[in-house]
Amino acid sequence: MHFRLPKPLHGWREFAGEVGIIVLGVLIALGAEQVAESIQERGVTAQTRRDVRQEAAVDLAFVHGRLQEAPCVARRLDVLDSYVLHGPAGGSPLPAWIGRPSNLPIFVERWKAVTSSARSTLFSPAEQSILDNMFAVFEQFQDDENREQVAWTQIKLLERLRPPFDEQTRFKLLGALEEARHEDYEIRVHGYYAVHAGRRLDIAPNMNYGAGSGPQEICLPMSMSPDKAQRELRDDHLPGIVD
Repeated sequence: MHFRLPKPLHGWREFAGEVGIIVLGVLIALGAEQVAESIQERGVTAQTRRDVRQEAAVDLAFVHGRLQEAPCVARRLDVLDSYVLHGPAGGSPLPAWIGRPSNLPIFVERWKAVTSSARSTLFSPAEQSILDNMFAVFEQFQDDENREQVAWTQIKLLERLRPPFDEQTRFKLLGALEEARHEDYEIRVHGYYAVHAGRRLDIAPNMNYGAGSGPQEICLPMSMSPDKAQRELRDDHLPGIVD
């Protein structure tokens, strides 16, 4: 058998050429690795952005649905305030159905996962700031709705209580109405802020959720019997809401 021994290099020029080939190979390998990492990072960034925007779009739909109910909420509070203070107006029937505003869930898990894993740095500073504020407002919106529901639980007693009311009962009912009015105001403030933030990021509400996906019982007439109201809610046959 014959073995071919490597030939010794002759001169610095040949040595430099060999070293240059090795260095070039290493640089090409490092460059390819950086390109692969860059492509992967862009993919992660794109997927993270899609996940967060999808979550925000669902929340915005819930916010949009509650804001659509605002005129019904305001009218009902005015009517019930007068009813508690003065009794039924001019021979109008006693309320049989009070209803309550919607209380749809708000989701912030994806954005929390992004911020807790420091992936929020994948977003530009401006985008990150808007998203931070928007999801903080979503959480405040949910807190507003939860407090609103507590107030309406007291108000719905008017489906069972009948005037004239004693002073203690009237005081409690008026306090619940005032709390509901305050929370409705807070909900509208935070809701409109969230909608505006969504527009800045070009995030539209996902209309597969929120408005139109469930009953809006606060908009049903107070003269409607509870049985009929429940049928309406199950069938989701609702009157038009102010856009």
